Amino acid sequence: MGLPPYSARLNERPLSLHSVREFAEYLWQFEFFATARPKVLESFSVETPQSLDHTLLIATRINQSFDSCDRIEVVAWISSTNKSNGALSRDFHFLFAIEAQLINGIAEEC
Repeated sequence: MGLPPYSARLNERPLSLHSVREFAEYLWQFEFFATARPKVLESFSVETPQSLDHTLLIATRINQSFDSCDRIEVVAWISSTNKSNGALSRDFHFLFAIEAQLINGIAEEC
């Protein structure tokens, strides 16, 4: 399930993994999700011959009902920046889901 590509260009030169990470984490604060619910589990960068990629691993809790377990979905939100021209694209990948609940303040998988 990918998002439509963004029409953007990262103009900072020289491009670096640090600049792509800073930009991806900045956008996370303002786009796509209400920031009260999802949590960033991990944030990491990878350089390929063609691009600088930054991934945010995000967990989102979905309340299913009062007496049911919550569904927790983990997704990867990847920002890729072309090294030659700075063109930015972003993609969103569902990774997995689990169900869990709190019992006496302790999280348990259902």
